[in-house]
Amino acid sequence: MKGKNGVIRRVEISAAKVGYAENIPAEQQKQPAAAALQPGTEIRVTASQDANGEWRASRVEITAAVKDIPPADSDDTDDADSDSEGTLPDGLRVI
Repeated sequence: MKGKNGVIRRVEISAAKVGYAENIPAEQQKQPAAAALQPGTEIRVTASQDANGEWRASRVEITAAVKDIPPADSDDTDDADSDSEGTLPDGLRVI
């Protein structure tokens, strides 16, 4: 995730509860909420660092929906940063 100050941090979210902020109208809320987590979605994350310095989220709150994200380029099937299953280096998963 990219913070307000531009710093990018890796955050483990697999055990986090995902929900919507109160300002998101019910008709714009995809269910389950985790389905709305796409690149460009504005979120608020509650997380803490474990003993190894890794960030682990307990809550992810969607504060603004993604608007008009262009579809992925269909010709770009050979992504050097991920394998065919969407796994990134260090075991990160593409959502």
